[in-house]
Amino acid sequence: MSLPGSMEFLPHGTEHAFVALADCRVLQLTNPAGFDTFVAEAGRRPDGPGVPPPEPADPERLTEIARRHGIVISGPPLTL
Repeated sequence: MSLPGSMEFLPHGTEHAFVALADCRVLQLTNPAGFDTFVAEAGRRPDGPGVPPPEPADPERLTEIARRHGIVISGPPLTL
């Protein structure tokens, strides 16, 4: 669990997961570059100003996009 103002470091290849338990702001730095292209393909642009409303994830679609970007999704989606 991360607290406000904390930092996490994950070496390349570390299997991990992330669940937001409340509204939060996250700054992610990824090296080497490339994760941004996965996020751009997996996400969608808003229809107007602001952030689009949340919608259910499509695990099959995300798994295929991840594969194209060299990312492995292991296991089912996380639940609380």
